[in-house]
Amino acid sequence: MTMLVLVLAIACAFRGLWSPCGLSMLSTITPLGERARGHSYAWSMSWYLVGATAGGACLGACLSAGAAAVALVGSHQGPGYVVTAVAVVLCLAGDARLGGLRLPDRPRQVNERWLDRFRPWVYSSGYGWQIGTGIATYVMTDAIYALIVASVVTLTPVAAFAVGTVFGIVRGACLLAGASVSTPASLRVLHARVARIAPWSVAAPTGAQVAILLYLSAATGQPAVVAGCAIASGALALGVLRQARTEASMSLAAR
Repeated sequence: MTMLVLVLAIACAFRGLWSPCGLSMLSTITPLGERARGHSYAWSMSWYLVGATAGGACLGACLSAGAAAVALVGSHQGPGYVVTAVAVVLCLAGDARLGGLRLPDRPRQVNERWLDRFRPWVYSSGYGWQIGTGIATYVMTDAIYALIVASVVTLTPVAAFAVGTVFGIVRGACLLAGASVSTPASLRVLHARVARIAPWSVAAPTGAQVAILLYLSAATGQPAVVAGCAIASGALALGVLRQARTEASMSLAAR
C-alpha cells in the first residue's frame, strides 16, 4: 500500500504543474525571466526546490501526525481500508463532476508582487513552499484529498512523512521543465506543449487511484468485490478523463 500511495503522491505533484500557480511559475522562474530581473536562474531554481521540499515536509509532518494518532487507535487495515476506498471513490466522482459534485479546489494564487519586493531566495523559496504543501494554492485534482486520507489511515507515521516530502520534491522539480527557456519564442513553445498534454496529466492520478481501489478490493479476497470495484473504478476513470478533455477544449477555445 505504501508504494501505491507514493505513486499517487508523485502523480498528484505532476498534475499540479497545470495549476494557474504552476503555469505562472513556469513563466516566471526561467532563465529568461531571471535574466530579465538580473538574477541567476540556477540560484532561484535551487531555492525554489528547497522551498518546495520544505513545503512537502510540512505536509508530510501533518500526515505523519495524523497517522500516529490513528496508530494509537489500532490496526491500519480493515476500517482504514474502507475509509480509503470511500475517499478514493468520492475523489474520482469529484474529478468527473459526477452529479455536479465538486470538492474544494482552493482557488488561491501566489503573490506575484514578491518578485519586485524581495530577493530571489525569498520569493523563490516562498513560492516553492506554498506549492510544495499541495493545498495552499490551486488543487488541480481531487486525488490530493485521497492521498491525504490514505496516508493518514493506512500508512505508518514514517511512511506518511516520506510521502508528503516526496510530493514536495516532485512538485518543485516539475518546474525544471522550463530550464531551457531562454527566449520568448521558446517560452511560447513550452506552454503550447504543456497545454497539449494537459488532459493526459489527469490520467496519472486517476490511474493511481484506480490501482489503489483494485488493491483494496483484492484485500477482501472476494472475487465479486474485485469485479464490482474494477467496473465502478473504470467507469469513474472514464468520466474523469472525459471531463478533463472537455475542460481542456473549453480552455483552448477561450484563448
